[in-house]
Amino acid sequence: MDIGMEGMCVGEQRKVIIPPEQGFDEDGEEVEGKGDTLYYFVELKSIFRPKPGDKWITEDGVHIHVTHEVEDCTEKATAGDTLHQQYTLYLEDGTFVDSSWSRNRPFIFKMGTGQVIKGMDIAMEGMCEGERRKVVIPPELAYGEKGRPPAIPGNSFLHFDLQLQKLVRPGKEEL
Repeated sequence: MDIGMEGMCVGEQRKVIIPPEQGFDEDGEEVEGKGDTLYYFVELKSIFRPKPGDKWITEDGVHIHVTHEVEDCTEKATAGDTLHQQYTLYLEDGTFVDSSWSRNRPFIFKMGTGQVIKGMDIAMEGMCEGERRKVVIPPELAYGEKGRPPAIPGNSFLHFDLQLQKLVRPGKEEL
């Protein structure tokens, strides 16, 4: 697919044929010389080119890596703002836990009001609309020793991929 879509422009459509030696088996594993020819019709809807930013560890031990920073940001998330966040959550060993993307709707919460784990408020501080971050939240700022069974064992470090889709400041009308 990488080869078939290389050089495409937004809005362009192509028929891509992948021969068996460049395809996958029933388990999604790459195989050579096995399987069926794959036929796709693809349309490039948009292109996202990340602009990486800073990395840091907060005083509380939250690891933050800006994977896409926003230029000309005028409003940064702070306590009291309502945030529309997209996220994917994994455990330290890579186990998938949850994703707002799979529900096709953002997770909405008011920052700094106890609606989310403490580490999430820390992770979102200073974010701009459109910004993306990879974040690691230690257990003491997440679900602690008890965890959140069955998906999150006790003493789990939570690994998030975050995007701030929308920031609503108190006193401003939401569109």
